[in-house]
Amino acid sequence: MEFRVAKKQEFDSVRDLYWTLIDETSHLPSFPHWKKGEHPSDEWLMDSLIKSQLFVLEENEKILASVILNNEANESYQRVNWSREVPDEKVLIIHVLAVSPKHSGKGLGKKMMTYILDYAKETKMQAIRLDVISNNSAAEHLYQKMGFKFVQTQRLYYEVTGEKDFNLYEYYL
Repeated sequence: MEFRVAKKQEFDSVRDLYWTLIDETSHLPSFPHWKKGEHPSDEWLMDSLIKSQLFVLEENEKILASVILNNEANESYQRVNWSREVPDEKVLIIHVLAVSPKHSGKGLGKKMMTYILDYAKETKMQAIRLDVISNNSAAEHLYQKMGFKFVQTQRLYYEVTGEKDFNLYEYYL
């Protein structure tokens, strides 16, 4: 199993992973309100891929999971009472962490988070932050199990969800 930056020729496979996840989990209570073609959008995925911010978990030439990692936070993060002040360039933000539904329940979310923590350490980040829509208890359970600390609930605006409550988490390295 390898965690690495996605390759340009894998764009369709990565997008298909997100679309399959949306199709197969939209009926679940913890569904994060993603929409095919909107979030994550093709433009965002491609831009992240070009900037080497789109990562995949691959095994036997199959993409099992994907995530975008960068320093780009929702503007509302500036109003959050984080437990420590960290320069923006030293904060890694987790976006659209997805595990293929065909491989759910096999511990891949935990593996992805372990790889993300290792990546953050290798790149000398001081903190990892994320937001998760308040109904996504499955994701919150994973983050808590990995040592992320709940900071607060904040009303955030994202084009795909509108204004909704999100729970914010942090992890210090």
